Amino acid sequence: MLDDPSELLRRYHAALAPYRRAPLEGMFARDAVYVSAGVAGRIAGRAAILDAFDAYFGRFPGQIAEDEEVRTTGPHEAVARWRLIARDAGDGREVRRSGRETVRFDDAGRILSVVVEDD
Repeated sequence: MLDDPSELLRRYHAALAPYRRAPLEGMFARDAVYVSAGVAGRIAGRAAILDAFDAYFGRFPGQIAEDEEVRTTGPHEAVARWRLIARDAGDGREVRRSGRETVRFDDAGRILSVVVEDD
């Protein structure tokens, strides 16, 4: 039986702060899709998503993110409202973002899709 989608989303976010690739490898389905118009565009496949995360967190290694709300919106879906502060390792520029993230899971609890919408 699928764990509560809100709890699965919280576990996913916990693996992002601080960023750790190894736990994320088992969280994404092989054919997962990640969409973030504000940062990454559309990325297809677990390996490509994790490579993009490696690059992003290499650039913003000290990112501090906080969920303002996490709620289950369906039997396989949860939504988070979030905000973050990050500093670009290259030029020192501070970045502040906030938005909404919708995450869908398969029956085994692996992430099928992440859609990030910035405010």
